[in-house]
Amino acid sequence: MDWIDFKFETSHYPIQWMLTASVIILILLLKWLIRKRLNQILIRHEYEVHRAVLTRRILYFGIYLAAAIAIVTIWGANAKDIWIYFSSILGVIAVGFFATWSILSNIIAGIFIYTSNPFRISSRIKLLDPELTATVKDIGLLYTQLEDVEGTIQVPNSIFFQQTFKVLKS
Repeated sequence: MDWIDFKFETSHYPIQWMLTASVIILILLLKWLIRKRLNQILIRHEYEVHRAVLTRRILYFGIYLAAAIAIVTIWGANAKDIWIYFSSILGVIAVGFFATWSILSNIIAGIFIYTSNPFRISSRIKLLDPELTATVKDIGLLYTQLEDVEGTIQVPNSIFFQQTFKVLKS
């Protein structure tokens, strides 16, 4: 493999396996701690369950990414090469998102909805254009799911930043 500088030496196998097992145990411990701590925060601050689930997914992704880099490094990959490949992959993803600008704007709007929390699940909201009054059923990364008397509607998150909406009192 010329494109990655792996150096496999048989004398290091036991150490590499022990370090790999340590990383896996650390991952399991961190996942357990995150789940326990997020549940405590959820109860103490009365956060919505879907916000805790999304936060947990983001933290797990970070843990898995760090663990993958650690394991590849343990087995002999050069850290400089890892960052070159990682930045190349991010560049390709960025070009792909730029090609589909609406997806990127919906993702960014979804992150803003998540952080600013202008409405919650079960909130009644009124969109002014088109005129629609509905209940929020789910807030995702790309779409917010609303339900009115006629059924369920998927509204792109960017709509909430491009148009005026009103959160109705209960």
